[in-house]
Amino acid sequence: NQSGQLNESFSDVFGELIDLYNGGAEVAGPPTATPFGAHPTGPGLDTPNNLRGTDCSLTSEGHPDGVRWLMGEEATVFGGAIRDMWNPTCHNDPDFANSVLQTCPSIDSGGVHSGSGVPNHAFAILTDGKTFNGFTINGIGPIKSGAVWYRALSEYLTPASDFDSAFPLFIQAANDLVGIDLNDPRTGLPSGVSITAADVLEVENALLAVEMNTSGACGASDDVLSGVEPARCGARQTIFADDFETGAAGWSVFNSGPPTPYDWTLTASPLPMNVAGVAWFCADADIGDCGGQDESGTHSLVSPMIAIPMTAEHPRVSFRHLVGTEGAWDGGNLKINVNGGGWQVLPREAYTFNATNAPLNSVAQSNTNPLAGEPGWTGGGGPWGRSIADLAAFVSPGDSVQFRFEFGKDGCTGGTGWYVDDFECYNCIDCDNDAAADIDAFRFAISTGPQGNIGDGQPQIFVISAPPAAAGDVELRANARGDFSSTEEFLDVDLNGTLVATLFATNGADCPNTPESELVIIPAATYNAALAGGDATITLIASGAVNPALTTGACRGESYVALSIQYDLAAPDCDGDLALDACQRAELTIAEFVDALITQVGATCIHDFNDDGQVDGRDIQDFVTDRLTP
Repeated sequence: NQSGQLNESFSDVFGELIDLYNGGAEVAGPPTATPFGAHPTGPGLDTPNNLRGTDCSLTSEGHPDGVRWLMGEEATVFGGAIRDMWNPTCHNDPDFANSVLQTCPSIDSGGVHSGSGVPNHAFAILTDGKTFNGFTINGIGPIKSGAVWYRALSEYLTPASDFDSAFPLFIQAANDLVGIDLNDPRTGLPSGVSITAADVLEVENALLAVEMNTSGACGASDDVLSGVEPARCGARQTIFADDFETGAAGWSVFNSGPPTPYDWTLTASPLPMNVAGVAWFCADADIGDCGGQDESGTHSLVSPMIAIPMTAEHPRVSFRHLVGTEGAWDGGNLKINVNGGGWQVLPREAYTFNATNAPLNSVAQSNTNPLAGEPGWTGGGGPWGRSIADLAAFVSPGDSVQFRFEFGKDGCTGGTGWYVDDFECYNCIDCDNDAAADIDAFRFAISTGPQGNIGDGQPQIFVISAPPAAAGDVELRANARGDFSSTEEFLDVDLNGTLVATLFATNGADCPNTPESELVIIPAATYNAALAGGDATITLIASGAVNPALTTGACRGESYVALSIQYDLAAPDCDGDLALDACQRAELTIAEFVDALITQVGATCIHDFNDDGQVDGRDIQDFVTDRLTP
């Protein structure tokens, strides 16, 4: 939807800028300079080039309000203008993101041509100035607006960017250019024009006026990964770590030998979203024709052999990555090889944060990707994110293990690719020797495998055995692909007979390539009451309007849903460091303890002066509570 709308809009923006610069028509009024060289269809001067008002300026009516900001007004094949950047509604295109005209029809690949009216409008009003939707924008002129749009496109945006992710990036691009003498696009020489702090505010107001800071009427692209930085462990023992800043030592790459072979490469900063450093990158190359030139293949990045210490009873793996692929068809996953026993995919259930977001389309769905049907990260949208997987079910102390990031693509088309950085294999500490990693006392996290087909009359049922009570809000995230394009198409979430949430009732789509991702918050009191100390049986019930057998989009007759759940637990952690208080006994003198108690520094949390196995801060709290309770 919106990534394509941005793409089409950039074409319109730069095309219209060329049209305006032709003959010196970039400023409203009669062209003042020699037009560009002759073309078989004529010089194409924008005349009349008056500042636009509030009226439409249709070709069929002779352009009564001029031709400034019209697209294709001289194109005979279209019979005149097909879009109006100044007033998109004149051609039934939306002029702000939540307009009733923003419908994202599938016949237009999610409304890529009609929905381009939203960013088109932002650019036009930023350039010339306009009062719209409660905002008054003072025009900054085409040299400034064009420079901001070009920098946002070339430095920050990705093929998966949607409106609300692009919103801060346009503003960042404007801030980057403050005080710089911008080049004149006609000459490539300094123009004497610079962006000011006031201009940055105009950029923000133009975007706010068209509501590009929202997900819009028909939804933004769903994020592949959460950008929240998760807690890895309160204390951890690093087994192997590599941020790749010093090269590729120990890592190896290979491919399966498609017609156009290529491998993972180390890529230096700036990485996408202006991230500094070095990361591995595998392109999702836009090659092949899915026929005579079938580029189906895999591209692998393999770690060195890693020895798991005899003391490492709670091993985990963590890495940061960014995904931008042809959704459903191309994607990647992490595989593991223990003691040379063969490679296996780390299943979705192994992940405690940012699990794989979808099974790649299967062979039955005509996917020629060698990873067809495997769990993976696929699609595009959202920030860099950290994934964490618990290896305890696969790796034992004393084992040797290798990891393989494997990217697979089908026979044609592509996206951006897959970036991987900051890899770490580590052991979570168990300071109280209860056979569980300390982090598990503070945070419950679980991911389920996918179930389908959604809407076939059978609910999807997930059973979690005896989960602990929640001490804070419960975060339930669902990844799905199915029939969710209207408000009548949704999933009710039932927990042990209690309705606790509804999924995909808004901002859904029919079988998008990037799977749906929706986060709902369940209050701890609601969750705990439904749990009642037993198992958690989560039943997803599709509304009657959900069609289980859509053949459109990425579904190809198959749909699915998978869940991830996480929440905080009520473990004693008065200093908030995710390490059990009983394991943190400070060796203080009596004077130091009294001083710490008076000044309320963190040491009061971790001192056990009377050696009763309970931190003194809690002893004192219990003492006071006992005395004050009637």
